[in-house]
Amino acid sequence: MTRFLLAIAALVGCSATYRADAQPPVLSPLCREFQQLLGMSRDKGISRKALEDSLTRGAKEDADDHYFNLDIDGDDINDIVTRSCSHSTMPSDPCMLTINLSSGGKIDFEEWKFFLVRHRGKIYAVSAELGPNRKRGNGKIFTVGPRNVQEVCSGL
Repeated sequence: MTRFLLAIAALVGCSATYRADAQPPVLSPLCREFQQLLGMSRDKGISRKALEDSLTRGAKEDADDHYFNLDIDGDDINDIVTRSCSHSTMPSDPCMLTINLSSGGKIDFEEWKFFLVRHRGKIYAVSAELGPNRKRGNGKIFTVGPRNVQEVCSGL
């Protein structure tokens, strides 16, 4: 009888564990916001928040995107932000984000195909497909600065 009760307890414990593992992970409010924005059409969703790269006067177009008027380290002095990506449809290397901080530090970040957005006053790197028909589950969101680039959402 004791073995029977132990077996039932073990089965109940396993099924409870299975049910807990089968539920989707709980997303933070920020990640839920990004998930909604990623699923919207390009003219309404996160694309509207994408940062525009710029060329300095007289500079030639190159493979690097340069972003001006960004203060990543919070010292009210603009930092030098550069993103470089292969324009190939089958890139051999990930994209690279390099930030030279006005305070003297440097941040380097690598990820496959990402773009920068400003959301609620903060800068984020978004690595995800866009639109209502996008492939879900591989999207990642990273917060940029002031000391590093850190993943805040995954599996979007």
